[in-house]
Amino acid sequence: MSKNWKIPRRTFLKGLGACMALPALEVMGDEAVSSESPKRFLSMFMPNGVYPPNWDMTGLGKGLAYSPILKPFESFDDDINIISGLDSSGKGHVEMTNSFLSGVSRDKAKTPSIDQMIAQKIGQDTRLPSLVVGTEPPRGGKVMASTVSWSSVSTMITPELNPQNIFDSMFKSYDTPEMRHLMNRRKSIIDAVFGQAKDLRKNISSADRVKFDEYISGVREVERRIENLMNPANKSSKTTMLRPGSDIPRDRNEHMDLLCDLMVLGFMTETTHVGTIMMGHGFSRKSFTFLDGVSLDHHTMSHHKNKESNYDQYTRVSQWHAEKVARVLAKMKNVKEGDKTLLDNSLVLFGAGMKDGNGHIKTDLPLILAGRAGGAVKTQGRIADKAKTPYANLLSSVLEAYGIKNKGFADSTGKVDILA
Repeated sequence: MSKNWKIPRRTFLKGLGACMALPALEVMGDEAVSSESPKRFLSMFMPNGVYPPNWDMTGLGKGLAYSPILKPFESFDDDINIISGLDSSGKGHVEMTNSFLSGVSRDKAKTPSIDQMIAQKIGQDTRLPSLVVGTEPPRGGKVMASTVSWSSVSTMITPELNPQNIFDSMFKSYDTPEMRHLMNRRKSIIDAVFGQAKDLRKNISSADRVKFDEYISGVREVERRIENLMNPANKSSKTTMLRPGSDIPRDRNEHMDLLCDLMVLGFMTETTHVGTIMMGHGFSRKSFTFLDGVSLDHHTMSHHKNKESNYDQYTRVSQWHAEKVARVLAKMKNVKEGDKTLLDNSLVLFGAGMKDGNGHIKTDLPLILAGRAGGAVKTQGRIADKAKTPYANLLSSVLEAYGIKNKGFADSTGKVDILA
């Protein structure tokens, strides 16, 4: 490879009906691998709260004993803030769901949700200014609890549930009827860009080839998994659809993993800088019987009435959510961006809109904030704020980490001590 040969950072592999952004490579020049990589933001909402004794930790700082639910985050002790002491201003499932990225219930909100405010700041030069995905449709008439993302004071963003639709929005082009026809027939997006990919690979360094090959293999593997999930060979298997035409896989593990993997792919290729994953509807009665020892639906177990059998199941489901988030953090930490990682250049907000589903407890919300937003946020392990601190204080601090001034955001009274 000639050392003088460079390609632009925003280089795409293109073919008829295909458009694949590339991860940062050495061949893109110093700016692609510098410490000034773009910031990203990801929120992951968990419905129905947690059983507090199995979430709560004691002490402050790093190196603490992790609680049963938070055990999956132990290996990220240096990369996270475990935040306690913040209270929701909402009441019930609906208000505490749509307060998650708004600070207050939507009838009191005066701004879009923070993911969309951040997207307006850092997402306008990407293919997808933001990517909002989810795992289940609204239950009954509870549409207001189906999303935490609002593009305006009164306009909700409906999460995309279908992994194939998400993949297509990221990598496929439908500019003409001919492209749509050919792309819908093509088995792999890699086929469409194979020629360009082969030529590029010949002209990059051995280190870039490793990263490039990992990316191409990762995209092809995601394609394969989506095909197997959405069009299973065994139509009677657990991966079949919930009902005709729903396009929602029943395999909850694989569905969630695919949503997370697509989000990481979107971040590493700068297809999007902002993402939101609804891990469940705010009124979720999702079945978790695929987990050992679980027989109740999520909403029912959250109203545990202090029965050991109920809060044991409740804890197992919370642990499952924590494991999925930890899996995302591991993937992001493995993506190098110069002297930092994708996780270093991001913030990942994980938590629930209520503390405990049994009584809809709104004090001391369960919250994790991972990553450093490119150095704007300090990671301190477990931190605690004073009693009766509005949750909106944390959201206000997150906005500031992205350079967004927001005096008087929601019902905030100040900032949480996370800013570097």
